Amino acid sequence: MDRRTIKTRRVIRETFLTLLETKGVGQITVAEITRLSDLGRGTFYLHYKDVFDLYNSIESELCDDLVRLFDEAYPSSDPKNLIKFVDGMTRYMEQHRELFILLSQQENKGQVFASINKAFIKKLLAEPPEVDSYGFDIVEAMFAVSGVVGVIEEWLVGELPLSRRQLSRMMLKVLIRIPRKAWQR
Repeated sequence: MDRRTIKTRRVIRETFLTLLETKGVGQITVAEITRLSDLGRGTFYLHYKDVFDLYNSIESELCDDLVRLFDEAYPSSDPKNLIKFVDGMTRYMEQHRELFILLSQQENKGQVFASINKAFIKKLLAEPPEVDSYGFDIVEAMFAVSGVVGVIEEWLVGELPLSRRQLSRMMLKVLIRIPRKAWQR
């Protein structure tokens, strides 16, 4: 993308997120976004189909960034990669805490953590499982991912009064107990 496109998308996104702080996603209009960002409606439609497409784009970007962190650490049986991934994921989510909280609110579809869950489960199950342990691998992957994402969600919204490092260490203790084959796909 050229610099103008990047700048235009950033302005649209920032305006949208500002509106999202006071309104639900379903209450925000393209007209509002373009008026507040001083852009034409046609410019908005060059980049997004509608407000929900913009929302989904932001959510997808967050998921893609987290999956990229996963890809940088795996596949590998080296426990240091699990540490690298958990630390990187918690750092990224802490840096974008307000955005995750904003997108998780019910009036804003509230699906960002469910989307992250699906992305990681899909990633873990991308390789064909061993025939004799098919069901176990799926349950194991779903359990691990749902647990990690659920704990991080609670931490982000303030239900777990832990530092990022404390959270990472505690999650690692749990994840290391899961047989390595779940992380070696």
